[in-house]
Amino acid sequence: MNMARTSAARMLAKGVTLVEVLFSIGVVLIGLLGLLSILPLAGQRGQDAISLSVGAEYGDRVMTELTSRGWLTNASAAAGGATGVGGQLIPFADPTAIDFEDLSELPAICIDPLYVSQQNNTSSAFSAYNDRNFPYYTVAYDSLSNPSDAGTWPVTVPRMLRVGVSSAASLTALDIARSFVERPDDLVVAQPEDKSLPPSLSSLETAGSAYGKSFPSGEYTWLVTIDPSDEASGNSRFASVSVVVIRQRDYLRDFPSVVETDPERNGVAERTAYVTQAAGFRGGAGGSVTIASSSHVVADVSVGDWVMLSAIAGGEPVHRWYRVLSSSGGDRTVDVTPVALGCTFPPSYTPPTTRAWIGSLTLDGPDWDFGLANDGGTDATYANNTFMTIVPGVVSVTERLIPLSDL
Repeated sequence: MNMARTSAARMLAKGVTLVEVLFSIGVVLIGLLGLLSILPLAGQRGQDAISLSVGAEYGDRVMTELTSRGWLTNASAAAGGATGVGGQLIPFADPTAIDFEDLSELPAICIDPLYVSQQNNTSSAFSAYNDRNFPYYTVAYDSLSNPSDAGTWPVTVPRMLRVGVSSAASLTALDIARSFVERPDDLVVAQPEDKSLPPSLSSLETAGSAYGKSFPSGEYTWLVTIDPSDEASGNSRFASVSVVVIRQRDYLRDFPSVVETDPERNGVAERTAYVTQAAGFRGGAGGSVTIASSSHVVADVSVGDWVMLSAIAGGEPVHRWYRVLSSSGGDRTVDVTPVALGCTFPPSYTPPTTRAWIGSLTLDGPDWDFGLANDGGTDATYANNTFMTIVPGVVSVTERLIPLSDL
């Protein structure tokens, strides 16, 4: 009995070895590393949830404001039958581009006040860029070529005309654009270095603003695309209006000043791709597409992104927004040949010498006619084929069919 007690006392006195301590620390570290690896994903999922909530709420608010302000009809009345000059909306760098007096002849437009108010010129002679349009390329730009050393597509590519807001005598166009576009609930919060003190709202203290007035952070902004229905559809008095809510949009004009081969410096904010194949898009269930774009263009298209499809249908441009449900991004880079891209080329088309990336996407959205042949590939006319616009940071698109007289 005494021997058993002595043996137990010796084991207790012996304690825990260094090896056992190190092994225990290793087990704890592995657990902590696993926990730390989850935190960024959890943070991203939390931000996604916030963005979806804000996007839906903000989209409804902007849609209501758009119809209550009557931007199109008021611009017509203020212009006195002219071209919209002096009204609420004004085409970017070309005031005569829209006759607001006759809304039945209204082209597809993109109301983008904040972008328009911060740009000084409209095009770059060396490239296919032209920010008078949305997306900011010429109507002849070939999406399979380097945009800063661009080739031309044989037929006109559908674009939207970008418009902004006119400025009052006492305010700049930027001031007015910010008051329209920035979400007033997103206030700039300053956190003092002393963490025991509460955060405070930053204020805009300038000669043109009230002292101490809080101002929004600009994290969430919007643009509106208005696509009038054509007469063939029987809804010529209506327009498809989409409020596109964007988080942390980069308004810096990112046109290169030389021929650029780095995709990250070659027009990232608004990118285009050519739809080479498609399937589905019947019955409102969306479908799948294969897209191709120059290897000198960023190939990032992720799940949850929003993209706009554009085509010529019945002689009129049509534009609609879709959400990406699955994406292979731009996982393959191939030579620009019909065989490699899985499509055909127009007879008069000379392919660019660059390579292109290919991506496969599953999209959720309305039905769409891609102008493809029976095998799902591009047809021989090319006038009604489809192009895709990719805008980073879009968190929500609110779309409604609205009478033109209500805008």
